[in-house]
Amino acid sequence: IRHLLTHSSGLTDPSDQLKYVHEEGEPFPDQVELAQLMLSGNNKIKFEPGTQAFYSNLNYIILGAIIEITTQLSHKDRYS
Repeated sequence: IRHLLTHSSGLTDPSDQLKYVHEEGEPFPDQVELAQLMLSGNNKIKFEPGTQAFYSNLNYIILGAIIEITTQLSHKDRYS
C-alpha cells in the first residue's frame, strides 16, 4: 500500500486505455472491476517497486479496489 500511495509501485499508467474500457452512456465500472481490467492489459512493471517514483492513476484505482473490498461498499455507494 505504501508503494501505491507514494507512486513507487513500478506500475505503468494505463489511463490511455480508459477510453476503451468506458463507453459513453454506460455505467462506469466499480474500482475492483476497473483494477482487474487495467491489470489484465499489456501493463508491465516499469521498475522494481520502491526503487523509483512514477505517477500512475492505476495506483489509485488499486487503492480504491482495496477500499471497496474491505468496506464491502462500491465507490458509488460509499459517497452516496
